[in-house]
Amino acid sequence: ALERHRTDYELAEGKSDQKTRFFDFEGKKGVYAVTTTPASYLEWFNPEGAMHMQRFVQTANPQTPVLWIVAKDDYPALRKINIPLCEKLPRHALTKFYESSSDHRGAPSASLDEIMSWTAQGVNAAGLKHAYYPKNYFVSFLIHTRHMTTL
Repeated sequence: ALERHRTDYELAEGKSDQKTRFFDFEGKKGVYAVTTTPASYLEWFNPEGAMHMQRFVQTANPQTPVLWIVAKDDYPALRKINIPLCEKLPRHALTKFYESSSDHRGAPSASLDEIMSWTAQGVNAAGLKHAYYPKNYFVSFLIHTRHMTTL
């Protein structure tokens, strides 16, 4: 994390949930600004955290379906990692791999129709009338994106 020391300070000051502008570094993109909370910024880079993709795959609940979205025009290195990771998810009838027709940052908005369709399948499979999931049936989706404001 480019601004690790600053986030530690913000957390110590009790500002973990206040949105702040941070700077990050990403390959060809170089340094760029992201707006998020200090807690989310640190969680993104935490090797034991929820945003660590390999850890997520290894600890995913087999009873929880996952919609795994990878952009067709994503960075080649991310596609090389993310597609095989999806194959390692625990098997579930509703778990699905989806390739959005977008670049990396455009994946969430380019995938909205698929997200809605997939969520509706989960609702139907649970025999529900609308998108309310009881505690024993929780459908989650993970969109891998470095757009920190989505955390």
